[in-house]
Amino acid sequence: MYCQINHRVLPLAEASLPVTDLGLLRGYAAFDYFRFREKTPLFADRHLSRLTAAARYLGIALPLSTGEVKEAIMNLLHKNEMDEGAIRLVLTGGSSVNAYEPGDPTLIITTEHFQFPSAALYEQGIKVLLHDWVRPMPEIKSTFYPEGIRLLPAIREAEAYDVLFCKEEYLSELTRSNFFIIDQQGTLVTSDRDILKGITRHNVLELAAKRMPVEVRPLHVSELAEATEAFITGTTRRILPVVQVAEMPVGNRRPGALTQALMHDLLAFEEAHLAGYKTHGR
Repeated sequence: MYCQINHRVLPLAEASLPVTDLGLLRGYAAFDYFRFREKTPLFADRHLSRLTAAARYLGIALPLSTGEVKEAIMNLLHKNEMDEGAIRLVLTGGSSVNAYEPGDPTLIITTEHFQFPSAALYEQGIKVLLHDWVRPMPEIKSTFYPEGIRLLPAIREAEAYDVLFCKEEYLSELTRSNFFIIDQQGTLVTSDRDILKGITRHNVLELAAKRMPVEVRPLHVSELAEATEAFITGTTRRILPVVQVAEMPVGNRRPGALTQALMHDLLAFEEAHLAGYKTHGR
């Protein structure tokens, strides 16, 4: 397997960063992650725009242009002989002379294998726990994930899938996913506060607007009791039904019809995007 660090392509086993890199020392780094199929990146422009926005927020200059990043990705896909998988872009503040001031930025590009959750989880739905927390800098995809990682033992002990963050009685997101409910009036609701605006979230909102009313607004924890359906979205999950939040059942504890319809829409949208990219290179 090969990766690329800035302009250099090298075997993954030989890749390294200096111990003075601010991504390691201070968590001064951002990343993005997206899938590819048939050597075709999915929604790459939106992901690269999000990484560019995160870089601007942190004040880290991207060492490659968007065109150079795209070219590097395609080169790695062919060099690694991978038809399907995921691309990870990590941008760090570089090696620091005093462990605080940024150095020359570093962009790491890797390709990875991944698996969607098991078919059983899509068929049966998942349980999530509530957790009082807001992710630092929630509007960007930083590399700071210690809260979710430290909670893994508690999540496993509760036989849950993940934690749903809640602060001052308002729901936001999960550790790596966005959260949606469908209320008793058939309206899709998702939070607009303390969240990362996921690419899959964006696609689902566009698709859902063709089927049902959509509201993007603060989502109060009390609304869980009235939800008939709930689900999470993310690059490596698409749409995954939620049937229990903490000890509270959602609807009839089964994936709902509207959730399943949206999954069908999302799959069709992905296929259309893939076909369009192959035909028009976009």
